[in-house]
Amino acid sequence: MIHSNKLITAFSLLLLFGCGHSTLTNTEGPTTKVSQQGADNPLLGTWQVEAIQGEKVLASIPAHFIFSDNQSVSGSASCNNFTTRYALVNNHITISPTAITRKMCSPVIMTQENNFLTALANIKRYRFEKGTLYLLDKNNSAVFKASRKTEK
Repeated sequence: MIHSNKLITAFSLLLLFGCGHSTLTNTEGPTTKVSQQGADNPLLGTWQVEAIQGEKVLASIPAHFIFSDNQSVSGSASCNNFTTRYALVNNHITISPTAITRKMCSPVIMTQENNFLTALANIKRYRFEKGTLYLLDKNNSAVFKASRKTEK
């Protein structure tokens, strides 16, 4: 019984952490692990997703990111909540494997969420343009467009 519990635990961890990892490839020289925290981290705060891979987010189905100074990012993928870790090096970003709740919603919401999770796994860089955050893939194509959400 103890042996099967260890196998179940190991398999569960593999499933939880084995998928969806996004890595940073540095083609400009040796990799330097620099963590931007606090005031040096321009991503901190809540970002309302406006578009996923060029498609506008449905107004009735908001999605958002919350970047924290402890290098975690969480939020709503549309139907489910997610959490993961991130690391910044200059304008490059590495997203770790993502944990997500698993409730079911209507097909239109699940389609948007699947697009969100696919895009999340492809984030490699970020840039700002007139206060708008663009999260980019390896080809520098915007996979997310987001605006800073202000607290009310």
